Amino acid sequence: MTEVKPYLLLGQRAIKYLKSQFNPLLSQFALEWIGDQVNASVHHIQVLRTYQEKLNLSRWLENKDKWIALVDHVRWQQQLVALLWHDEKYHLKSQKGLSPIMQDVAIEAMDHLMTQLLGVNPESCKSSGENSSADLVLPAQVFKPGSGAIIVQILLGEMDIALILSAELVSHYLNHNPRQTQGLPALQSLRFPLKNKNIPLIVNVAQAELTTQELMSLQVGDIITMDTHVAEPAMVELPLSGDKFAGYLGKQQGQLVLRLQAGKIPLSE
Repeated sequence: MTEVKPYLLLGQRAIKYLKSQFNPLLSQFALEWIGDQVNASVHHIQVLRTYQEKLNLSRWLENKDKWIALVDHVRWQQQLVALLWHDEKYHLKSQKGLSPIMQDVAIEAMDHLMTQLLGVNPESCKSSGENSSADLVLPAQVFKPGSGAIIVQILLGEMDIALILSAELVSHYLNHNPRQTQGLPALQSLRFPLKNKNIPLIVNVAQAELTTQELMSLQVGDIITMDTHVAEPAMVELPLSGDKFAGYLGKQQGQLVLRLQAGKIPLSE
C-alpha cells in the first residue's frame, strides 16, 4: 500500500517536480501517436476542490490502489481523432459521426496516455467508461481538504485534457526515487560535489579608528595603536554562513597560520 500524504497546499516545488515527471511521458505519447510536430505538456496542476464535485468523467483506469480519471469533454474524441489523423475536419463531426473504428482508436490512444501516467501496462488495468455501462463517480473522500488527489490540465496541441490523479498515484510520484528512473543520473549527497569547493575564510586581526587629520598626516614608519590586546584572539568569519569563531594567529614554517579555539565556539555579536 502506497503511503499517502495530504497535499492540500501543493507548493511550487512539488508542482515543478510533478511536471518534470509528467512532461517526458506526455512527449513520448505524442511522439508515438501523433508525431513530434505536436507539443504535449502539463499546463496546470492543482489540488481537487469541493466545488469540483460535479465533474463528469469519461474514462477511469485503476491498478491496485492507484487510479486516474478523464474529466468528460463533449468533443474529446473528435479532437483526439483530428490530431491522430492530422485532419481538422473531425473537429466538426459529432461523436455519432465518427466511425466505430475511429472511436475505438481514440479510446485506445487516451487509455495509452492514462496508463503512461499510471505507470503500468494497459493489460494490468481495470477500465470503465465510454462503452461501459458503469457509472463513473469519484469517491467522496477525494474532495475532502487534504485528500491528496489532484487535477492535471494537459495541452495536447490545442486540445485541453483534464485528468484526475488519486492521492496514491500522486504519492507514488512525489516519493519516487530518482535513482530508479531510467536514463537519469543518480543523485549524490551534497558532501561529494562540495568536498573540494573552496570556501573563503576572513580573519579580522584588529581594528582602529583615526581622525581625518591623523589619516592625512600618516607617513611610512608611523605606528598605529589597535583596539585589540596582543593576547586577545582574532575574529574568524565564514562569509557564506555568517558564522564567527575565535582563533589565534601564529607562525609555522615561515607561514602565517591560524589556530581555532577549542570547540570552535561561535562568538556572540
